[in-house]
Formats: sequence, C-alpha cells, structure tokens
Amino acid sequence: MKNLNEKRPSGLALLPFAMFIVIYMGAGIYYQVKGMEMAFYQFPSVTAMFLAVLVAFIMFKGTINEKFDTFAKGAANVDILTMLMIYILAGAFANVAAVMGGRESTVNLGLSLVPVEFLAAGLFVISAFMGTATGSSMGTVTAVIPIAVGIAEKGGLSLTVVIGAVVGGAMFGDNLSMISDTTIAATRSQRCEMRDKFRVNFLIALPAALITLVLLLIFGRPETVMPLEALPFDLIKVLPYVLVLVLALCGLNVFLALTVGIFSAGLVGICCGDLTIAAFAQSVWDGFTGMNEVFFLTLLCGGMSELIAKNGGIAWIIQKLRKVMKGNKSAQVGIAAMVSLCDCATANNTVAIKIGQTMNFIDVKTTDYFYNSVKWAVGKNITNGTSSTTFSPYKSCTRAEIVTFLWRAAGSPEPTTTRNPFRDVNAVTHSSYYKAILWASQKGITSGTSTTAFSPDQVCTRAQIVTFLYRYAGQPSGYYSNPFKDVSATSEASYYNAVLWAVGKGITTGTSATTFSPYASCNRAEAVTFLYRYTNGL
Repeated sequence: MKNLNEKRPSGLALLPFAMFIVIYMGAGIYYQVKGMEMAFYQFPSVTAMFLAVLVAFIMFKGTINEKFDTFAKGAANVDILTMLMIYILAGAFANVAAVMGGRESTVNLGLSLVPVEFLAAGLFVISAFMGTATGSSMGTVTAVIPIAVGIAEKGGLSLTVVIGAVVGGAMFGDNLSMISDTTIAATRSQRCEMRDKFRVNFLIALPAALITLVLLLIFGRPETVMPLEALPFDLIKVLPYVLVLVLALCGLNVFLALTVGIFSAGLVGICCGDLTIAAFAQSVWDGFTGMNEVFFLTLLCGGMSELIAKNGGIAWIIQKLRKVMKGNKSAQVGIAAMVSLCDCATANNTVAIKIGQTMNFIDVKTTDYFYNSVKWAVGKNITNGTSSTTFSPYKSCTRAEIVTFLWRAAGSPEPTTTRNPFRDVNAVTHSSYYKAILWASQKGITSGTSTTAFSPDQVCTRAQIVTFLYRYAGQPSGYYSNPFKDVSATSEASYYNAVLWAVGKGITTGTSATTFSPYASCNRAEAVTFLYRYTNGL
C-alpha cells in the first residue's frame, strides 16, 4: 500500500536548519575574533532560530495559513508542551531553593564535611550533587566557583584543579539530573522513563567519575594544609533538593516532584524568615522567566521541525543515514553522531536533541503505508518501539498487546470494577496490561478465549482485532457489501459483521481484493494502522 501523505526526500528542506547554524555559529565566530567575552552568547540563539523559521515560511510551498497550521502542529506537539511545562517548573524550583538559601547551605554543608586535604575531590562530589539536584551545570558553576576560589586561596589548593573539579562535577551531575532541560528533551523525545535514563546514564558515566575522583585525591591535595573557617549552613534548607531527587528516583511524576520541591522550598524559606509569601511568589515567577531562552527555542524548533519534516527534510536525512545504518548498533552510532554534530554547531544540547529525535526507527520508511500510523501511535504513547531505533512493524502482536493498544488509545481509563474473570491474568505478573484487559472485559470488547481464560500471550488474528474495534465502537449496524471470499455469514458469523464494518469504514481493505485472511496473525504495523484509521476516520 502506498502512503498517500508521502513526501519526497529533499535535502533543500533542511536549509532553515542550516541557516540557523550559519547565523548562530557565524555570529559567535565573528564576536570571538573581535575578542568579546562569551562570544557565542552575544547573538541570542532564539533570534537566530526565529530568522530560520522565517526562512522556512518563505521557501516552503503553500499558503501562509497552511504553513502556520503545520508550524503550530509541531509547536503544540504533546512532547513539546510537556517539556515546556517541566522547564518552567524546574526553573521555579531552582530559583526558589536558591533565594531561600538552599544552594549556599548545600555547598557549605558539603565543604564542612570534607577534610581540607581532600577538598578538590569534595568539590567534585558537591558540584555533582548540586548539578543533579538543580538540573543546571551553569547554575552550579555560578554558585560554587566563588566559594571554591576563596577556599583554594585560603587552603593552598591549585586554582586550576579546583575550577576543573567544580566544572567536571557540575557537568557530571547535570548529565544525570532528571530535571535538566537536556534530560527532559531526551526522555520525552525517546519516550523513556527519567529514572531509567538516570540508571543507564549513571552506569555509563560512573567509571569516568571514579577515575576523576581518584586523580583529584592524588593530585588535588594541597602542599600545605591550612585550616578553614567554619561555613554556615542550615540542614533544613538542603532538604528540598534531597526531596526532589528522591521523589524523581522513586518514579513520581516529574510534574508532581517539581511542584512538591517548589512548595517545600518556599515553606522552608518562609519558616526560616528568608521569604515572605510575596517574595516566594516573585521567586517562582523569576524562575519561570529564567527559562525564557530554552522555552522559546524549543517552541520555535518544534514548529520548524514539523515544517521541515512535511517538506521531506527529515526523510532525506533518514534516506542518507539508512545507507550506513545496517542494524541497531550502527543506527545508535549514526543518531549519536548526528546529535553530536548538531550540538557542536549550535552549542545547545536541547536543540541538538530536538533535531535528532525524528530519527527513531530505521525500519519505518516514509514510503511505508504505516508510516503515519506509527508516527501517530508513538506520538500518542499508544506504543513505543521494540528498541530505541526499531519499531518491528512485521512482528506479530499478542492479544494482550492489542487490547493494551486499544486501551491507551481510549485514554487509559480505569476499570470500573476489580472483578477479574480470567485465571491466566493477574495484577502482579501482568501489571503492564492487567487494567487494559479488565477494562476490555467490562466493556464487552472481549470475553476471552473461554469463560476463565484470556490467553494474553496468544497471537492475535486479523479477525480478532477488527472484532475488538467493532465492539469498542458499539457494534454499529450498517449495510456493507462483502468483497471477501474467505469471510462468510455462516462459517464466520462471530466476526462477519465486524469485518464488513471495518471495510465499510475504510479501516482495512483486506490482504487482497478478494481475501481478508481472518486467521492470519495481526502484526504491529497492521495494529497501529487499524487504530489510526478508526480514530481518525470517525
């Protein structure tokens, strides 16, 4: 089947991205040559992205309203909006915690616990914790460096080693943080849990961190140990950071974790006399506005990415990279290389991740009939890939998977009762689809393979999936002709009406003009396609 929405791959469609890189990088190089400090931050990245968006609107075909509709679709993508909300909540938490003295107390507490001769290694650990708790390497460096420099001068430590320890620890912590903008962008675009990303990332980065610690313990010791004056801290002001970190690690929704962090930091600040209610409110607002750059950059990038994808730019990249991506490992390397190059060019992790997120599945081509269906299903969190780079479209689906897809497409409603008629399904060992099967049973979508068995691991047939959809739709009546020789009202009575309804609604056209193949297994591509056509056709 041909994808009617197919866009021919076009390298020219990537021109807006190229313009962004040229403008932003060119301005940075120009100011660097002029000898200006922070050269690459003199020309705002948001302005460069705005100019690139204008280029996209000018060069792509269609009316201004059509192009804006496409732009708005990308900017209003559920992943984009989720990221934006987390950005501002993370900004508010970091700012409130800093204003009430939490950041300074955390640093001073850490320094008070570390012996003077091990301060370089201690600063690395403290910066790592701060980077993880605040989600900002730059914020950590800004907070810790002034204190660290003073300590280095008084304690006889090498200033270069101390600054390196702080920057390295901050980067390490930011890399792990579950409220970092890069983590948010990465997990949302790849649709994985933040705590899972933390665990995997921790194992990858831990060897480097341990080696750094050992080197700092050996080479970071001062020639002469000088006693330091007592550093003031309030233990209670450290608690909001610990609370957010623990809640996030426990898997609590990041919105809730950050909201708890904001109000716990505010409550501590008010109780300690560092904040008034008005000052707390202002700190929250300042935290929101402090995320302006990444907020607008992500919004504009999301909209422009949709314009580029619609005009074949992303398809062109996939087409070129697929030539060197022969498997899962090579695909991961290719995606990592693409994101790394974008990061080098833009000096912005979040933009690089957003550019690279469309490269998820190497086994789903824009020319495949199921391309839009897969994109829709993954975007709606109905299903993920079978790996970070594969969707496995031709893999057969089980009955449990099909019911779970339908349940998620319906909004993941809670079952109305806890009665479970099936002995082969229980809440502990089948937790990933337990609620879906209970819901489907209560709705009359399925009655199982017997009165006491659902057979969750049994392969789902094409007849079964259209029957599930038909029952979910309320078993509508209709008069549709039957084009299939292998479906009759007599021998296939249990699904006869369902098949005719599905054909009449355009949900399926069969496996040929005269066959439906009711007992053939339903694969992942067919499953999401049937769901997509049903959901978007009614």
